[in-house]
This record gives sequence, structure tokens and C-alpha cells, in this order.
Amino acid sequence: MAQPAAILMVLERPIFLREYFVGTYSVATYLLSKLLVELPVGTIQVLYGLTICYWMVSFQAQFVWMFIPLAMLGMATSSFALCLGAIAPDIRAAMDLLPIAVVPQFLYVGLFIKVKDVPMFFRWPQWICGMKHAMMIMDISEFHERNAANDKYLEDNYIDRDRTW
Repeated sequence: MAQPAAILMVLERPIFLREYFVGTYSVATYLLSKLLVELPVGTIQVLYGLTICYWMVSFQAQFVWMFIPLAMLGMATSSFALCLGAIAPDIRAAMDLLPIAVVPQFLYVGLFIKVKDVPMFFRWPQWICGMKHAMMIMDISEFHERNAANDKYLEDNYIDRDRTW
């Protein structure tokens, strides 16, 4: 969802700027219309992908507690890519900026390295990473049973199941 949003923003920017300066619509109107179009499309994409993966992997969490964070993460990532596409001078620059912004978030979700193994001075960005928050919700849902393995995983990644909403 992120790459198409960044590419589209780069391609649509000249049209947007022309129509904005003529007074056809404002920035808020443009962004609201983009959101209204991308929300159902992005939600359906997440629904298709999760439906396949949920049954293949045999997740233990309820489907809705996997779907909601993934849909929200998709929208957040798409919005962030839209911002990167707005500041990038061309498509190549937009594609170069995306990994710089997205890949470091993998450091904080606990898939490749335990968060407790990340040096202390590099841990603060985890609280502004959308991917970390989505993974926390999904991890708490998936590892809801209290046993040693689940507790260790959640503890190693600084996920406190008692602080859920």
C-alpha cells in the first residue's frame, strides 16, 4: 500500500498544484478525498491478505484483533508514503526514501531481534513506530495464554499484556 501511494503522489503532484493554485480545491479537501478512496481499497487488500494467511498459519488470536491493527497500519503506512511522495522530486527519490523510513521499524517489532537486545539509546523510536504498536496488539492477541514461552516472548519485546485497553 505504501509504494503505490508514494508513486501516485509524485505523479499527481503537478495536477494537484495546478488545481490548488487555481482554487479548485484545498489541501484538506484533496487529502480527505484520497482518504475516502484509499480507505475501502486498503481495507479490502488487508482483508484478502489476512484471510489467506490467518487460515494458513492457524493463528490463535481472534480474526478481528489481527485485522484491525493491520488495516490501521496499512493506512498509517500509506499516509506516511503519501508525505514522502509529496517531498520527493521524482519517483526514484520517493522509492529511495521509503526503505529508509520503513525498514528501521523492523528493529522494534521483535521479529528479527529481541527488543531487549537493541542498545538502550536506540530504543526510544519504538514508541513512534506504527508497526510496533500494531505488532503489540497482534502479539498480545496471539500470545494471550499465560505460559513460560509466551511470557518470555512478550517480556523480551517489552510488551506488557496488562497495559492493554
